[in-house]
Amino acid sequence: MTNDVRSGESPVPSPARGQAGNYLAGAYASAQGDQESAIRYLKEVWAADPENMGIANQLLVLHLRTGETDKAVGIARRIEHSVQRELVTDMLLAIDDTKHERYDAAARRLKETFGPSGLGTLWLPLVTAWLDTGQGKVKKALRLEDVTKDKSAAGSFVYYHLALINDYAGFRKEAQEQYLKAMGNRGSVPYRVAEAVKNFFARNGDEKMQSGSHAMEAMPPELSHEIETGLDIPYDGENVDDVALVPESASKPVVGGVQEGMAEVFYTMGSILFGSGAPEDATLYLRLALVLRPDFPTAQLMLGNVLEDLGEYETAAKVYAGVDKASPLYDKGQLRTVFTLERMGQADNAEELVDAIIARSKDGFNAHIAKGDLMRTRSRYADAATAYSKALESTQPLKPEHWAVLYARGACHERAGQWAPAEKDLLKALELSPEQPDVLN
Repeated sequence: MTNDVRSGESPVPSPARGQAGNYLAGAYASAQGDQESAIRYLKEVWAADPENMGIANQLLVLHLRTGETDKAVGIARRIEHSVQRELVTDMLLAIDDTKHERYDAAARRLKETFGPSGLGTLWLPLVTAWLDTGQGKVKKALRLEDVTKDKSAAGSFVYYHLALINDYAGFRKEAQEQYLKAMGNRGSVPYRVAEAVKNFFARNGDEKMQSGSHAMEAMPPELSHEIETGLDIPYDGENVDDVALVPESASKPVVGGVQEGMAEVFYTMGSILFGSGAPEDATLYLRLALVLRPDFPTAQLMLGNVLEDLGEYETAAKVYAGVDKASPLYDKGQLRTVFTLERMGQADNAEELVDAIIARSKDGFNAHIAKGDLMRTRSRYADAATAYSKALESTQPLKPEHWAVLYARGACHERAGQWAPAEKDLLKALELSPEQPDVLN
């Protein structure tokens, strides 16, 4: 998306004489993940050459990537009539219109920009549906054919968004049907979908669907270095387990308005792009989601994860710090912060933080795993084994998915010269999960 503009690819910047150094320094800083320095250098270039749309586009994207939304919108307003503007300019301006409840203007802008090009095929019909809802144009329940012509290509995420729209608009029967289609029968379900479905049935009195263990986090028991945000969670076709709702959230929908609904669409797009190996574009969609809904823990965790993938650890830590403490995902963000600190060379601060999480945690499983991982990266194998042991003690009886913890503890015992317990752990891991290649080797 960042190279996709009306006239094709962004023009190669031609900085004014004396600004070549600033341009090169900005490009280098951006490539190194230092977006704040990149902005500083490129602002100097743009000040000297204000007609250079290549620099303007880069600055807009950089401000959006770093969460400086007001500055990004300011640039968008300055360049909105340029044929060389990037498509994200119109998306940002449409979102700004939406925030000010100018739904018709937002819909018109997006249709004019993306309609003729065929771009935005996945998200534009869903966003348009939300904008129509805000204008009171949705008089009957929306169905699949209302948002896509190719029913065979529609994924479960389309049913999820239709369910959210119909739920908000008061078409509960159709919303229920679409929520269940979004769940599917795949053996797992995205955390956000499970959260919305449990919320819906809790509000509508279905005890079967709202049952579950209500654990603090929806996180499978594997090493936290391997944990990605936006994970799928177990689903047996009937009950959604291990999903914690924000206290009292069942009294109101997960999505309570047009802005929040559009934020869900952009969050989904960010998730899809990240999973498809496009982290930079994923960052922009997730930032757009957070412009619409700043308090959006699931999107914040996904964005932090994407930024970690890009090596922008300091920015990722800032995003995690913004997760509401009342959210059941708060500690998950704090655990990710542990590893961003470690990667930033602040291992002592990381250890202090994980110890604080352990002290306040109700079950401590994931916090102890994080402590073990951190100790292992610091070659403190005995301490790592102790942390893994505490994690295992907190989750009995052991299940097949716990093989990774046993394997890690066994490896730590081996590094510490404790051969007997190392062998015992590896044999137990093999017993729990006989087909794991790591254990077999």
